[in-house]
Amino acid sequence: MRSPGAIAIGASVLVAACTTSGTAATTRTAATPTTTRGLPVTTLTVAVPASTLPATSTTATPSAWVSLPESPLTPRHGHSAIWTGEELIIWGGTDNPGLLDPFSNDGAAYDPVERSWRKIAEAPIGKRLWHSAVWTGGEMIVWGGFGDHAVVEAAAYQPVTDTWRPIADAPISPRWWGHSTTWTGTEMIIWGNRPGESAEPVGAAYDPAVDTWRVLPASPVGNRTWHSAVWTGEELIIWGGQSFADGARAEYLSDGAAYEPVSDTWRLISAAPIGGRWQHTAVWTGATMIIWGGAASDESLDALADGAIYDPASDSWSTLAPSPIAARNEHAAFWVDGSMIIWGGHERTSGSSWAQFSDGAVYDPATGSWTPLPDAPAAGTLTTTPSIWTGEHLLYWGQGNDFSTSGGAAHATPAP
Repeated sequence: MRSPGAIAIGASVLVAACTTSGTAATTRTAATPTTTRGLPVTTLTVAVPASTLPATSTTATPSAWVSLPESPLTPRHGHSAIWTGEELIIWGGTDNPGLLDPFSNDGAAYDPVERSWRKIAEAPIGKRLWHSAVWTGGEMIVWGGFGDHAVVEAAAYQPVTDTWRPIADAPISPRWWGHSTTWTGTEMIIWGNRPGESAEPVGAAYDPAVDTWRVLPASPVGNRTWHSAVWTGEELIIWGGQSFADGARAEYLSDGAAYEPVSDTWRLISAAPIGGRWQHTAVWTGATMIIWGGAASDESLDALADGAIYDPASDSWSTLAPSPIAARNEHAAFWVDGSMIIWGGHERTSGSSWAQFSDGAVYDPATGSWTPLPDAPAAGTLTTTPSIWTGEHLLYWGQGNDFSTSGGAAHATPAP
């Protein structure tokens, strides 16, 4: 069995084992909702591990691509994607935006060893997109999202038996985009995007072992959306995002706080040396949290290419060296073998136009150096895609500009 080393979801991308265990090696990206950027094309691509890439070279390593089998699902976006240790599971999303019955509640699982797909059992919950999904080590939990309205019901899927079970109702209102969902090893923590300025709790934790929820105490930082959240093995660290004022979008934040489940308490973290942002990523290295990218505005979506490192042991920050790739938001980030991988994302260029990225880079904190990654085929025509790290490959299955097209490729980068 391959290590369950990465999880990604449509409403919030979880990567590099952040939701698979409570160990210090777990990491998580920012909550990065998958948003509509035109009609999707379904693509699945596999890239080799960063451990095979040179850590300090300035040119991308040559690569080769191999087509993957077609998925049994309709092309879609706004779906979730998680890695179980053996399979990539895709669920939900929309395959008919703007039409009647645009949402989906079906799914499929892909086995990269067998190079085969299988349809999974029908879910006992409503159709939706922009939901959360986490892998607990035995089940995929689906929560939140948007169908004809914000969705309340949730369920857990067990791949071994190909069965679903409904889970208890949450003590917080439905969250259909921009919240974070984190697996601690024992609980799924939902936080952020409380509707408007209501007085209800901002977060709650679900324990699948006993099918119960508990409300989180008030945080020293305000309600927000599209922030980042990482699990350190002891604390959940929230940072950045976009605030609300009377239900409307407001400022872009650069503050944060850490929550400790054992004591059920929060603490403020020190001020960051970088500006406020949303749709950025964050990874946990085992000792520090690395923030990168994002956007600093709503109307123009000014993308960013800077970042910083937070050390919770000393409650201190340091800045990252400049990156060799373009500024972007809604990208993916992974912590792999001592390095951070940044991949994909987009940048608004004008009006409703976006530049989609099919490239990435590897950052080595030990040397402070970046290594560019080779472009992925077709990815430049895709909108924001949920991405996962399997422990061996980077997988993405996403959307582009044409519902009539589907397919994929495998990326193999030879060792230097």
